[in-house]
Amino acid sequence: LMIQCIVADSAVSRIWARGYLREAEAAVAEYPWYRRLSPVRQMAAVEAAYVLGIETFAQLSAFHGAIGLGHFDTAARALRRARWFGQTARADRLSDTIRGGVRPEGWLRRVLGRWVRR
Repeated sequence: LMIQCIVADSAVSRIWARGYLREAEAAVAEYPWYRRLSPVRQMAAVEAAYVLGIETFAQLSAFHGAIGLGHFDTAARALRRARWFGQTARADRLSDTIRGGVRPEGWLRRVLGRWVRR
């Protein structure tokens, strides 16, 4: 998914090679609703699983139920109610992306800048 969406970015290649997102994507791809999502919403779900951790992401039953039915407003509200919501700057962006299906301009550079510097 990431490689298909952002082929030419060498920073993505470094992150992908280190395996930061591969495990999260594999876990999220197991949900029956994943393949029905747009690529942008798939990426947001993978990022949420990465940020939260796969086990914590799995516990968001209201999110999974809503997104599985295509109720993206409800799924976004479920993310906002999760305990982690106030703990990361990405939370607003991720819930907005799930709700609207679009990413804010410049999001990739900001996200990759943090990951690559680590």
